[in-house]
Amino acid sequence: MPLIFVLLLAFIIELIVLIKVGALIGAINTVLLVFLTATIGIAIIFRQGFTVLQRAQVLSQEGKVPALELVEALLLLVAAVLLFTPGFISDFMGFMLLVPPLRAHLAKTTIGKAIARKTYFRGPAGGGNRSSQRGQIIEGEYTDLEKKE
Repeated sequence: MPLIFVLLLAFIIELIVLIKVGALIGAINTVLLVFLTATIGIAIIFRQGFTVLQRAQVLSQEGKVPALELVEALLLLVAAVLLFTPGFISDFMGFMLLVPPLRAHLAKTTIGKAIARKTYFRGPAGGGNRSSQRGQIIEGEYTDLEKKE
């Protein structure tokens, strides 16, 4: 439920900003400016998205996991959604995600937090998940009471 309130608040703020800008430069100019920012943003996204995908492909061919590139691609998708959303605040946030050093820093931070939260280990048979937080290990035997022979 809080997400709905955040989105509603963002919508109201965007609407207020659009009305104030429209009062300053005129309604037609405001609409044209919104379309212009979306068009410029999408052109930049296509170019940067292609570059990110090329880097991911090169890393995959080298046998490396392109985790950073995948997170950057996801951030580019978020930027596209923000740029398609009418409004100047969402456009500003979308354009901020198009700045490569800022996007790379945000991607590294996201990956770092994901790794700190949970680490996955894969064994020879597919394995399971083990938490990166080590607790006390208790050795013992068990009997499956639900298993019928």
